[in-house]
Amino acid sequence: MELEFIKYEKEKQIAFITLNRPDRLNAIGPEIYRDWTAALDEAENDDDVKVIVFKARDALSAQG
Repeated sequence: MELEFIKYEKEKQIAFITLNRPDRLNAIGPEIYRDWTAALDEAENDDDVKVIVFKARDALSAQG
């Protein structure tokens, strides 16, 4: 799975989905939403994943 604006990592039974577009304050737009849903689908379809953690790269994020 190749994602442009999301970083997807898995440690044991935890999937980490990180918004990775700090130049845009990690704002949710069509491009990041596409990657976010792909990462979420990956985690949901992995029977080993029991927890999904959402976070943003850097301290900045903008939602609205």
